[in-house]
Amino acid sequence: QWYDQEAPEMAKVPDYEDRLSKFERMCVVKTFREDRTLVAAADYISDALGQRFVESVPLSMEKAWQESHKKCPLICLLSPGSDPTKLIEDLAKKKKIKTLGVSMGQGQEVIARKYMATASVEGQWVLLQNTHLGLGYLTEVEQFLSKTEDSALHDDFR
Repeated sequence: QWYDQEAPEMAKVPDYEDRLSKFERMCVVKTFREDRTLVAAADYISDALGQRFVESVPLSMEKAWQESHKKCPLICLLSPGSDPTKLIEDLAKKKKIKTLGVSMGQGQEVIARKYMATASVEGQWVLLQNTHLGLGYLTEVEQFLSKTEDSALHDDFR
């Protein structure tokens, strides 16, 4: 059967192959094999817009850091299998800056507040992970950054 194949997005769809556009093929794959949708979508995007739109670009944490400043944090939205923690920690080590990390969740806002207060004065970095578990605290971070005077924040703070 077509949907039982390892890569159905690359195989001919029985009875419909000659009538399917790339977009329709992607929809058929999503319908029958949702686990292969990203591969089919990449094929469609590559065909419609060009290969450069589906190629992964390695993150340069150095460049990202250069574009940030004490009132503009770096925000990394992760996809499965990606974790910039080591890149961040390596850059901090290279810059000789201490990193304070907290995995957000029940009750972790207290620790995060303490880290933010310390890091903003001493020029350290705060790494908030799993922020989807502490969305309310992110509003607090935004207010902290927008209301705190520039002179009260250390230049190295992130």
